[in-house]
Amino acid sequence: MEPQIEQFPAADEPLRYRVYEDALVVPTANRGVYRGIDGAAFDAEGRLIGNSLLTRTWGGGPVAQAPAIAGLDRDALPVVEAPHVYGGPFFHHFGHFLLESLARGWVVDELGPMPFVWISGGPPARWQDEILGMAGLTGGHLFPDGPVRVRRLIVPEIGHRIAGQVHPRHAEFLARQEPPAEDYGRIWLSRSGTTPNRRSKGEPAIEDVLAARGWRIVAPERHSVQEQLSMLAHAEVVAGLQGSAFHAAVLLRAPHARFILLRHDHTRDFDVIAAMRGICQVSLFGVRRIVERKEPALHRPRDWARIVDALAGDLARAESAEARDAVRRDYEARYSFEAWIARQRWHLLARARAGFRHNLLRRVRRRIRLLRQG
Repeated sequence: MEPQIEQFPAADEPLRYRVYEDALVVPTANRGVYRGIDGAAFDAEGRLIGNSLLTRTWGGGPVAQAPAIAGLDRDALPVVEAPHVYGGPFFHHFGHFLLESLARGWVVDELGPMPFVWISGGPPARWQDEILGMAGLTGGHLFPDGPVRVRRLIVPEIGHRIAGQVHPRHAEFLARQEPPAEDYGRIWLSRSGTTPNRRSKGEPAIEDVLAARGWRIVAPERHSVQEQLSMLAHAEVVAGLQGSAFHAAVLLRAPHARFILLRHDHTRDFDVIAAMRGICQVSLFGVRRIVERKEPALHRPRDWARIVDALAGDLARAESAEARDAVRRDYEARYSFEAWIARQRWHLLARARAGFRHNLLRRVRRRIRLLRQG
């Protein structure tokens, strides 16, 4: 049976929280990010608390997964006496941590620092401690390794739901950082040093071209969160392959940098954050080549480096917001999602034709060889 999913709070309504006495918190055994995250909270009568679910909006609408608690002996479970705020999953993925793990954090503005209980993850990494401190989530954190009873559990509504739903109250809560001004010039956010499943073959070629043209190549994971925020706030242009490093802008009050994203899908969260923070962001599609998923590769990376550099120059020469918006529309029309999909279809068809031709020639040669032997 599918769990009932709570409606996302309307923008003109306040975010709310509810207090549950003798609640049950059930962690998830899934340490991943994308699927099967089924932790949740239940009231004293064993009823699922809908707002405790991890919900995400995919193509078919909101989805969620709830744990099974049939046969669980509540009386035998450990009891947490102190009041706790329900936090949901504590992700170690940078983007999902910012957008989903902090989604209930707004409540500290109303209740002050309080301990949070989480259904996954922990303990916090250094960069997570830094962000938790910025957001005011400084009351302590509990990461149970099994179901626990909580004497008083506070369950806030979520302020952000993937993909693309953000409540204004939560947006205001997150916008706490205004780093001091510093001249960074043009920055490329590199993914070359990340794990193999997150980097793309060909990105070093982009970096070589941009570095020769005066760009600063930055590996975000080598900098503190505060340093990353300063770059996102004050660089002339920040460009890079689509990735969670751009999500850090959600913590900024008034970033001045323009963003150039080389996209590989139409995830709305990047656009929502840009609109929320008033960022001039240009999304270009077409950099990814169709290859095996285990080794994503870039298509003509040096050409894309020149496109990015030209776009940065055009944005710099635009003297008004209207002029920059015209530049954005021009480039996004030339390198649109639809044009990229059309090129992908052509590429797949060309590969299929080449494969058919290769197999046909191989069969013909084999037939000729058998005839000669006969």
